[in-house]
Amino acid sequence: VTFDKPRCIHVGECVRGLPAVFDTSKRKWIAPDAGDAAKIAEVVERCPSGALQYEFTGNAVSEIPPERNTVVINPHGPIYVRGNIEIIDGEGKVPARETRLSLCRCGKSNNKPYCDNQHVEIRFRDKGEIPQGVVEAVDGELPAGKLRIEFSKGGPIGMMGPMTISARGEKNGVPTTEAWFYRCGGSESKPFCDGTHQAIGFRDE
Repeated sequence: VTFDKPRCIHVGECVRGLPAVFDTSKRKWIAPDAGDAAKIAEVVERCPSGALQYEFTGNAVSEIPPERNTVVINPHGPIYVRGNIEIIDGEGKVPARETRLSLCRCGKSNNKPYCDNQHVEIRFRDKGEIPQGVVEAVDGELPAGKLRIEFSKGGPIGMMGPMTISARGEKNGVPTTEAWFYRCGGSESKPFCDGTHQAIGFRDE
């Protein structure tokens, strides 16, 4: 089990799920030998930010991406992405493959493009509702496939591939294959980009 501290947003799924394995009162707070491997894997997969990862020893299969890609907008908080994810850099290369991400949309994270809970500190407010007509919905069932995510320099988050976009708590979402999400904190078309990043001079490498 590995832990990427800057990506942790303290949702607490790990400590609630297996307190004997994930005990923050101890200096070495992760003790994989204190639990069943399959159960540990299940709890790690609940981590929405991807800060926790696991690999099985031997010939066992490690984390398998979900069949469907989902994008969930948290009220007053980040974007949760789950699926078969490829991160695309400015040269079109794939520096990382992921299954779970928590992405900043308040514009103030010190660990962009990932969330670091700055939205709490600055009291960022947005209900996370999905406005109609901003993205083109796909009729019928979405195919399985990779979700390619590109973080443009000083601009929005581009997502290309089959995905369902929803607000947290909603059972149904918008099925689509392309969307551009703001990450500057100032769009009037939240959670989607409307070009405000240019007007306010948003900067991120």
